[in-house]
Order: sequence, then structure tokens, then C-alpha cells
Amino acid sequence: MSSMAQPTSTTPAQRSVATVRTRVTNLGGAQWSVAPNDRDTNANAVDDFLEVRVPASTNGSVQPAAIYRARFDCAAGSVVAASAIPCSIAQVAGLDSQPLDPSLVAQIHCSVAVAAAP
Repeated sequence: MSSMAQPTSTTPAQRSVATVRTRVTNLGGAQWSVAPNDRDTNANAVDDFLEVRVPASTNGSVQPAAIYRARFDCAAGSVVAASAIPCSIAQVAGLDSQPLDPSLVAQIHCSVAVAAAP
């Protein structure tokens, strides 16, 4: 599972589960199942945290690749640096739901790239 704080320039809005799902695109194909959820972490009625569960759906080796893309609403003309969007990985497990060996977990990384929406 990976987590990202939404940029502070994100347009405040409560999003439905269906709306959040349309803003997170599976880039990994059939090998991955992508399940996003946004949350309000500071009780101000504005969702400010995106959590994405991305379990592998196939057996065998998992190759390094981009797994998903998330789209955020930002004010027109705002500039958001990738470094302003923290990203972390938690609860890494194998297909059997058991924790992976720490040496394997150490090879999993989370990164953020910022681009204008098409």
C-alpha cells in the first residue's frame, strides 16, 4: 500500500469513492489491482490524504515499473513540486498475505513525479 498527502493547493472537495477511482489510473496492467481511497486526516471536512492499495494479482516475479498515476486538482497557475507530495509505502506482503523478508521490502520504493494534466 502506498500513501500520499495531497498537495496543499488541491481544491478542497469531498470526493465519492467512484470519483476517486476515476482519478487513479492503473499503469501496471493486469498484474496489479489498484484500489484508491482518500481520507480527511485532520477533521476539517476536506480529504487530504490518498491511500492506494496495489496488490499484485499474479504469481511470479514483479518487475520494477510505475504502478499507478493519481490526478489532483490544483488552482490554475499553481506550481506544485514533487517534493511537496510525500509518498510512503506500508504493509508490504506477499501473495499469501504474509510479510515479505525485510531484504525484499528494502527494494520497494515510492516516488512522485509532477506533470500538468492533459
